[in-house]
Amino acid sequence: MAQQIIFTTSGYVESEQLKMYLENGVDLLALPPILRVLLSTDGTVTKTLEAYFWEPLDVISEKQFEVQQSELPELAIDLDADSRVLYRQVRLCGRKTQRNYASAKTYVNLTALPGSIAADLEARKIGVGEVIRESGIETFREVLRVGCTSDKLELWRCYRILLKNQPVMQISEYFPLELYQANSAI
Repeated sequence: MAQQIIFTTSGYVESEQLKMYLENGVDLLALPPILRVLLSTDGTVTKTLEAYFWEPLDVISEKQFEVQQSELPELAIDLDADSRVLYRQVRLCGRKTQRNYASAKTYVNLTALPGSIAADLEARKIGVGEVIRESGIETFREVLRVGCTSDKLELWRCYRILLKNQPVMQISEYFPLELYQANSAI
């Protein structure tokens, strides 16, 4: 079955069409505008957050390990039987305020990446977006779903990154709703 994607050509999607991609009843119109931007963008979140909160961010690696394919959840990335899959869990933390602006869970098909990019990701040097931007490779992002956690404390989006038309990474980013509601007047 082909993976459905949203926000491909526009940051706006009609409500009826959008319902099939939303989870736990998130109302995009009721959100602070910056959250709508973060949920729909295909740009790098770190740069957007730095510009919005006007603070440098650090990518704090919390977990990182190679995952056996038999232990993987259903993913929207291409994997062969011999694919090496890296799992990363990070936080985007304000360097000055120490605020947690976002967190992310990423699955990466290391086998499908150029060696230097795979090595940078394995070395935990910087975030995925920064690795891609600094390498200069051309990628394409597809937003797959958006929603809020069942406790309504975080909004999230799930997207994948394609390299040469091959889905090689799946990323789920989480944004603490209270922080963005409190700062919506910035």
